[in-house]
Amino acid sequence: MNKNMVCVVALVITGIIGLSYAYIRNGGLFGDQQAGSARIAIFVPAVHPAMDEIERGFKERVATGDTSIAFDIYNANGNKALLRGQAEEILSHNYDLIFTIGAQCSQVIHELSIKKQLLVPQVFCAVDDPIKIGLVASFASSGNQVTGVIATSLYQQQLDYLVSIKPHTRTVLLVYDPAHGAGLEKNRQEIEQICTRKGIKLQVVEVANAQDIAQRVPGFLSGVDAVLVLTDHTVVAALDNLVTLCNRYHVVLYASDLNSGDKGAALSFGVTEYDYGTLSAQLALQIVVDGVKPAQLPIVAVQKHYLKINTTTMKEQGLDCSADQLDQLRSQGAIII
Repeated sequence: MNKNMVCVVALVITGIIGLSYAYIRNGGLFGDQQAGSARIAIFVPAVHPAMDEIERGFKERVATGDTSIAFDIYNANGNKALLRGQAEEILSHNYDLIFTIGAQCSQVIHELSIKKQLLVPQVFCAVDDPIKIGLVASFASSGNQVTGVIATSLYQQQLDYLVSIKPHTRTVLLVYDPAHGAGLEKNRQEIEQICTRKGIKLQVVEVANAQDIAQRVPGFLSGVDAVLVLTDHTVVAALDNLVTLCNRYHVVLYASDLNSGDKGAALSFGVTEYDYGTLSAQLALQIVVDGVKPAQLPIVAVQKHYLKINTTTMKEQGLDCSADQLDQLRSQGAIII
């Protein structure tokens, strides 16, 4: 056999092997075993029931599709150094999509992706202002590999409920971590404006960790009618500390996420975290299964908000709601536990 014939045979064999590999990879030989598999990293900033509900909603909604999808969960446990290290690790594993919860996880993945010139699709969830922190160019189109679900905080309605339930509210203490993200500063300013219109004095305690809550907050609780908590992973991860303090000083703890109501906040207001997860999963499926580019998917929001009242802790925290008042609130859609 001459050299030319050998080259032709080699090329034919190579082509057959390549076509066979493509055929096998797309399920032609092994059927559903190899068809439509994908890998998604779920990146969570802290341990909290709200995060668990978002994760559960995401995974259960994704599981309803026909594509076989494997999940790897990364949880920074409220540690900012660990969060950065996990982001580096996630980006080293060539996932088909990264699902990030909250501003910190979302921002660090996006910034490192740009730095490393990676084009992995990213779906964020529960971020207040993705434009301000540079995740997206606009709500209509990100202009990049990112899309997601924004956090929808209706502070006017949230504080309306407080004044309705506790009419003589005069002073509110806001506890938050200013390093958590630019969105919380915007929230603080909005809350200040609402409180001013309502004749409520707003005091602010800035914290960086659970130790700050235990050490700094007690000095502000005398004469305060309510402690307000935002969707701030630093604070919600240490909510037990605030519950203990508010019980001791008989001050209403009012959280901006419903799961904190289950942990002891007398009042909580927000969307169901599970809905955040399912809406995010719908975006992820369009990207991973349908091949839609993230830039083609507009930023979306969960619409329905609820008030939750914890009847076990409300009296300890100085909130006295009668049975009739609770029934009326329940009829208006409030969740009474």
